[in-house]
Amino acid sequence: MRHLIVEACIARNLLDTSAYLWPGYVNGHINQIPQCMPTQVPGWSSFMKGSPLTSVMVNALVSSPATSLAELEKIFEIAIAGSEDEKIYAATILCGASLIRGWNIQEHTVHFILRLLSPPVPVENTEGNNYLINYALILNALFVGIASIDCIQVFSLHGLVPQLACSLMPICEVFGS
Repeated sequence: MRHLIVEACIARNLLDTSAYLWPGYVNGHINQIPQCMPTQVPGWSSFMKGSPLTSVMVNALVSSPATSLAELEKIFEIAIAGSEDEKIYAATILCGASLIRGWNIQEHTVHFILRLLSPPVPVENTEGNNYLINYALILNALFVGIASIDCIQVFSLHGLVPQLACSLMPICEVFGS
């Protein structure tokens, strides 16, 4: 519980991260947007108003956790139905700060990531599991995003390691371990 309180204080800039000596903690300010430019950089509010996913927007959304379930749902919808580039951007955003530092939104984020790791089998599928090859780019973005031990600990905290393993089994069958 202490870690959640400290993390909330860090997120609100009430506590400096140098005072937080938890082993394995990744300083969230490494890739964050500097505080001196809040009006120049788009964020979740401009994304929700319909701003497109540009590289600047993606960097801003990756570095700051979502504040509501509606924001995550919109990102998830883009990951499902967007263009190929938008799907990769959305997967990258889901694996960013909303997963690592967004303790109040993590539960939803991990479920969305698991759903993306288990794409639906197309109705006209005659290829077995080879349909996953069409999802290779988004799967790669997800793997890169959840590869750190901190991310695996988040899945473990929510009791989702077995579901994560089940999601990875068909992928390993197609692409190898």
